[in-house]
Amino acid sequence: YETLYAVGRTSEALEALEIVDQLSPYGADNEFGYVNLVEKRDDIAIAYFETWLKRNNYADSAWVRELVTGARDPATGQAYLDRYMAETVVSVPEEDAYAAQRNQTMWYLYFGFLDRYFELILTTDLTDSGWTDADTLVNLGSRYRRLGFTAHPKYLEVAERTGLIDVWEQRGPPDFCEKVDGQWVCE
Repeated sequence: YETLYAVGRTSEALEALEIVDQLSPYGADNEFGYVNLVEKRDDIAIAYFETWLKRNNYADSAWVRELVTGARDPATGQAYLDRYMAETVVSVPEEDAYAAQRNQTMWYLYFGFLDRYFELILTTDLTDSGWTDADTLVNLGSRYRRLGFTAHPKYLEVAERTGLIDVWEQRGPPDFCEKVDGQWVCE
């Protein structure tokens, strides 16, 4: 599903996600929710998130609608997410705070606040271990290229710091990047 969605084959991606939903005991409700957020179908996204929460025995789902509504406004959404993240991270046990913040970082991407998303990626661990937190965030951003992730000026900085450019030099770049006059350019 992820690859199909990343290359713009949305209907095929959703068909693949339907199969995942049927085969998985946990369902694909969250993934359907994320796709619908990106497509700006907020009510559908909220319904999927609420279904996921119920399926996983979470009692409270009211926060989902509040989060989506608060974050959707282009003028105030980023500030809303900043407050939401700060309040949520302090409410979880200290040993879970870092993971909570990392997981919430994706909301900036889904609502199109790419500058903030890149700022957070660039402040995470960008070591070249097998799968860093930054790698997870880069993977998500690449999946949702239609939001402008790979065309963003900071994308190449992240690609350099995470070792992606070394991989491109050795094995070839992704379809959305090319070297022009010795400089990498991505769309």
